Amino acid sequence: MAETDVHWKPMLVGGAAGLVAETLVFPISTIITRVQSSVPFYQTGGFKHLYRGLSSVLVSTLPSTSSFFFVYEYAKQKQQPGTRNHLVSASVAEFFSCGILAPAEAIRQRAQTSRLSLPNIIFTFFHSRKDVWQSFKGMAIRNVPATAFQFVLYENFKSKFTASDKLFGAPKGAALSGAITAALLTPLDVIKTQINLQPDDYKTTIRRIYQLHGAFGFFKGLTLRVFAASLGLSIYLGTYEYFKSHFRIKRLRDARFE
Repeated sequence: MAETDVHWKPMLVGGAAGLVAETLVFPISTIITRVQSSVPFYQTGGFKHLYRGLSSVLVSTLPSTSSFFFVYEYAKQKQQPGTRNHLVSASVAEFFSCGILAPAEAIRQRAQTSRLSLPNIIFTFFHSRKDVWQSFKGMAIRNVPATAFQFVLYENFKSKFTASDKLFGAPKGAALSGAITAALLTPLDVIKTQINLQPDDYKTTIRRIYQLHGAFGFFKGLTLRVFAASLGLSIYLGTYEYFKSHFRIKRLRDARFE
């Protein structure tokens, strides 16, 4: 029982850290969503009501982040160490996490760009199976490769940085890997945002973005995404790694005196 309790503690802490990170970067996330929308920025709310839709994210963040870390750590233990391990583990974990997070993400983005009440947005969203499926597909196509790539970078950066900086090595690695991933995969994020706001298949969405904004339309919100990803991930993964290390040391110390 004690072993299971220790196993879950850092994951629950990671989930709580995810809540803090989401809350801190949520206003930036709202601005990014409005920038990436096909509707003019000020028609979607501009800089007003930047915390609209936060409740839907807070409800889903703890279970989605905790389940991600549980699957990720479990999958890592079942494979040989190395880049392939991180790639596969992060991909599988993110796929499971998307099942929890995708509906909340779609509702959040609609709340950030709509004047409808949150109950109406939730009812309309879940009333359409197509919307639910498209939101999951849009998030999974973006998040699974993004998270896999990000965690391969993160695990490598973390190893290098923690060799000389035990306390801040993980946050530095998280910030750098988050910035690189956000910069490279902004086009997928723009497509996902458009699908959440106006459910269509991928080809139709890509065509619409290009017709309205040209090639640069796929990089809307790039600078803000890089900043938000760096800040959010440094808090999120830095806190998780700190407590995971703390509980591991505590477990070894307790075992020594048994």
